[in-house]
Amino acid sequence: MNKRVKNFEEFLNENKSDRVVSAKDLLETDFEDMLDFEGKWEELFGKPAPDMSMMISGAPASGKTSILLEFAYYLASNFGKVVFISSEEFGSVTLVEKLEEIVKKEGSEGAEEGKFLLPDNLFFAKGMTDLEDYDFVIIDSVNDLNLDLMDYKEIRDIYGKKAFISVLQYTKAGDFRGGLDWEHEMDISCRIEAGVVTVNKNRYGDNKRYDYFNDESLPFIEDED
Repeated sequence: MNKRVKNFEEFLNENKSDRVVSAKDLLETDFEDMLDFEGKWEELFGKPAPDMSMMISGAPASGKTSILLEFAYYLASNFGKVVFISSEEFGSVTLVEKLEEIVKKEGSEGAEEGKFLLPDNLFFAKGMTDLEDYDFVIIDSVNDLNLDLMDYKEIRDIYGKKAFISVLQYTKAGDFRGGLDWEHEMDISCRIEAGVVTVNKNRYGDNKRYDYFNDESLPFIEDED
């Protein structure tokens, strides 16, 4: 068998009995473990499940990485262990500078003197790795890692109890690479244009628009067909 994902053979052989529940068990599901987001993150995403799936699309220099870094900082500071897979900017000066700005923005003591207080739960990776130890997986980007939708589904099946936030790059035509099939797989889908985050699909709340750089909510505008 030509395995496309690490540990896929183990996944095929594992016990899948937990994938089926009775109607009674479904109605008795305890939803108290939903992520208790606050501030702009609640405004944008509501209070999603710990195993949420999110897609972010946008053109280069639209603010995607800065927003993702602040979101990663927030998640790692409050909810669990985060791995930020930065296939394009890993180890670069630009990524370090963006991270420094996030720390300063969050008011880290000593940040102005170059002493950065970072959450112990935030990690960075160049490419796909064993994800077992992490609660949140940020992939920037699936296109640069050459992951297709089938790869993504297999990874989600293997590591099903984790949250995945995936970046898809815009094409020259102004659409995200991979088509609407990706969006159908997501609990939350949003695009970023010049720092404005538009959430156009959200199973945990309403569609929203938020100006990240000016820190203010904007009226939501429906896409025209």
